[in-house]
Amino acid sequence: MRQAIFDLGAQWAANPARPRIPEQTLSAWTQLIADWVKDTRLPLLVRKTQADRGACIIGSEGRTLVPTDNSPAQWAFAFAYTGRCPHVDEVISLLERGEIPIAMALKTLEREHAVYKDVRSRCLGTSDNGWKLAHIDGVALGGRGRIETYPFSVIAAHFARFMSPKNMLVVPAEFSGLTEVSAFIEGYCSAMVIRSSDSSGSNQIPDGIARKTR
Repeated sequence: MRQAIFDLGAQWAANPARPRIPEQTLSAWTQLIADWVKDTRLPLLVRKTQADRGACIIGSEGRTLVPTDNSPAQWAFAFAYTGRCPHVDEVISLLERGEIPIAMALKTLEREHAVYKDVRSRCLGTSDNGWKLAHIDGVALGGRGRIETYPFSVIAAHFARFMSPKNMLVVPAEFSGLTEVSAFIEGYCSAMVIRSSDSSGSNQIPDGIARKTR
């Protein structure tokens, strides 16, 4: 059974119907993420919440952090899929205009305290086209502490995994459960490593994952 699911992941990697982001766009997003982390004008989006999505929280080293669900990642993939990558100043404007979603929906109490209040239904996202987004390298922050207690290095690494389209894949929403099965992800990554070795096509997997599958 495990081998069959592994093979299914590999088949999906090769399937022409799988949404692909050009390598040039992926590289631009990798640079954007690095610039975003360095630019203190921008908050870092953190997928960990305690009923405080959209609020601005000052992290352990003074950086503004905003708790979210998976909605910003959906926006990032959908935006990159159009072949575009914003620059840092544009990200500031997108946040101010409410074009980057923070949550699928905000609870009443969250909305009262949120600085960023935009929800997925008002913004670009993968679900618009019936896709379920998942991360290849897990993004969950371990532990039960509040996000402001984590070292900045941990938050920055989390943010990079969370928001980099290179660490994402999508499957049809009706098969969303497949992305929760490690064998499917492993098969997908294995096939992507082979594809990147055999051609100049997009290698849409993180370098760390690529090394693990070799």
